[in-house]
Amino acid sequence: MFYANCHMHSKYSDGDLSVRDLVKNGKEMGFGAMILTDHDTVKGYKSFKTECEVNNIVTRIGCEFSCRAFRKSIHICGFDFDAEHPEMKGLLEYQSARGRERYRFLFNRAKEKGLIKKGLVWENISDFYPENDYLYSYHAFWTGVKMGIYSEDEAEDFYKLFKTTDLDRAYIDSATARYALEPGTVVRAINASGGVAVVAHPGGLERYLDEFLAIGVKGFEVNHCENTDETVEFFDRVCSERGLYKFGGTDHSGRLAGLYEPELDECGGMTREDLESFLERRYG
Repeated sequence: MFYANCHMHSKYSDGDLSVRDLVKNGKEMGFGAMILTDHDTVKGYKSFKTECEVNNIVTRIGCEFSCRAFRKSIHICGFDFDAEHPEMKGLLEYQSARGRERYRFLFNRAKEKGLIKKGLVWENISDFYPENDYLYSYHAFWTGVKMGIYSEDEAEDFYKLFKTTDLDRAYIDSATARYALEPGTVVRAINASGGVAVVAHPGGLERYLDEFLAIGVKGFEVNHCENTDETVEFFDRVCSERGLYKFGGTDHSGRLAGLYEPELDECGGMTREDLESFLERRYG
């Protein structure tokens, strides 16, 4: 069992659980530390931090930033940064707006193709979730449920709509996608705001190790559910040899993703030794 889970998502981005349920589940699973890494927003951090404090769980601010490089979608997790630092504040505003625009594009494209039931429009989703920077299929579906357009048992089929290849390709070819930031820009803002930049689920990115280190990356997500044994071994060795941080979490798998997948509850995370090493190096 890992001591810490440092990659998870809440309803503030594309997760299925509230921050309260995330912490409740994490406490029951025995985690001593948890970090929320919603996509391109930190809106849930304050309430998440409060829940962690009540449950005696260690936490720090975190966020998973979406970017593109090497003709791939790259995710960089930022940890322990100052969200009010001008460069970070600007990055969060830009990324949340771009993420919202991405989903608006996908939603409207699906609507045009007749994949969305009549009566549900983009404005409905925004109205139901005014506090969210980030909107995704979860928010669209539950808006439809609240409006009586969808029933709860249609969730799985609805979510699949936004994972189809033709919708993804349409987005990649759109003007919106061209505004995706490069990892260097994201890492620079994380470092400038006093944080630590970590490459998330780095499987398949081994060949770009030197490029990541050159832009200021300070760690890799060694233990993640998508990593193969070879990937775990490679990045564990690299981090040990080069003094980099070893992070990990379950992301969209297992109980912290709102799923009954007992075999995946421990597929990612951090050891107590790695977490304490991170905190000691940061705070002495």
